[in-house]
Amino acid sequence: MFALLVLACINGAFAQAPAKFVTWDVVALDAHGEPVLDLQPSQIRLTDNKQPESVVYWRSDRRHPDAPPATVVVIDISYAPVKSVAWNEAIRTMSQFESSTYLYFYVKTARNFLLPIHELPAQDADTLPVNSPWMEKNIAPLEATLRFEPSQETNAMTSFTMYMDLAARLAAFPGRKSLVCIGCLLAKAEDWKPFTTSTGAQVGRAVGLRQVTEAFHEANVAVYPISGAALSGRIGPGNFGGLGFPPGSLNDTCDARGAIADVTGGRCYAAGEVGMALRQAIRDNGSSYRLAYLPLKKNWDGKPHKLAISSIRAGVHLLTPRWYIADNLDDIARERGPSIPDIAITSPLDQSGITVVVSASPQTQGSIPLNIHVFAEDLLLVPRDGRYSGSLALQVICYTPDQRRQACTEPAAVKLDLSEQQYQAALRDGLRFPANVPIDAAPSRLRVIVHDMNSGATGSATIQLSEDR
Repeated sequence: MFALLVLACINGAFAQAPAKFVTWDVVALDAHGEPVLDLQPSQIRLTDNKQPESVVYWRSDRRHPDAPPATVVVIDISYAPVKSVAWNEAIRTMSQFESSTYLYFYVKTARNFLLPIHELPAQDADTLPVNSPWMEKNIAPLEATLRFEPSQETNAMTSFTMYMDLAARLAAFPGRKSLVCIGCLLAKAEDWKPFTTSTGAQVGRAVGLRQVTEAFHEANVAVYPISGAALSGRIGPGNFGGLGFPPGSLNDTCDARGAIADVTGGRCYAAGEVGMALRQAIRDNGSSYRLAYLPLKKNWDGKPHKLAISSIRAGVHLLTPRWYIADNLDDIARERGPSIPDIAITSPLDQSGITVVVSASPQTQGSIPLNIHVFAEDLLLVPRDGRYSGSLALQVICYTPDQRRQACTEPAAVKLDLSEQQYQAALRDGLRFPANVPIDAAPSRLRVIVHDMNSGATGSATIQLSEDR
């Protein structure tokens, strides 16, 4: 049992509030394509299906500049066979960027495998690999192997699983991430919402697209698809003026096969623009904000919703998702209860969406006393009637001396109901949660995970324990 001292329980004033917030990543650039680092929520205008919404949570992803977000490039061999023009362009571009930190490269085979040229760290790794040149030694063996691959995709329906796995691994990295997809994940907007006359394959594709889109959303991943078609009206880097876009808006609707960008907040590119796409994806990651709003219950209707997010600040342009499919209210009701994202448990990295500081006291009578310090400014605390409510899930993971992982506690729910005075004190000093963690054997280290059930942000802190505890 996780003995946790909670500040206060939620009271009746918040009991009827809608159960789910909507969160999105927003990229802010000026008229020259440079990052805007001081944008304020009061400068944002937001509508969901033409319904104005108020931003209740706003956070810059540049709070941890020492840990830049990851960028992954995937090239589909069915679109760009070995030694083709598209293949050679991708290899040449990646060679120019291989020394970039947190840049990873995969090839999608026709048999629906992702072959790594430069692989993301394994989920059970203790540390990140040291970055070093990798293209020259890896490309020649890979090209020799791929010569025996089929030229056409063997089963398109199986490809979504590997992208969901990729999203789970990318979730280990902080902030917004980018996936530059060369010839892959190409889809039309109607593919997400099949008609009653659709075939079984079309329905299956719609389900797969919805699942992979949700996985990307949860992992804060924006997709930058590159197709073979020329794109009309697409915005290139720094080319924002005179194109007839609404004030404060950046991304125009993508072409018929690039709808994955519209729903994840990325950009579309045409053949021959791999370098442009990669440079812009990396730049976009550096000017990202996370926002959230609390819609009415009628929002949760299982239908497509059109998003319009713009800035009223002169010269500021936003890159945002343009639409999404809302969950069904019945599905949301079934999701209630504290939960911790799997990636926060398995990742080699501590999560940085919420700043968490942990200290441990000497072991006493089969338990370890912990003091958990959470930065309240990272949490989505909703103001109402002079009070502030929040909903957290906390869990402690133990690591044995041989590095086996086990749950020392189950996820514990923490409901916050703060007065104005408590809220200001929490912003100034943070929130502290004393806890006693029961243990059967002496662990070598502990990981404390804090998940904000409102915003979806997660933070964790791993501490080493001395042998004499």
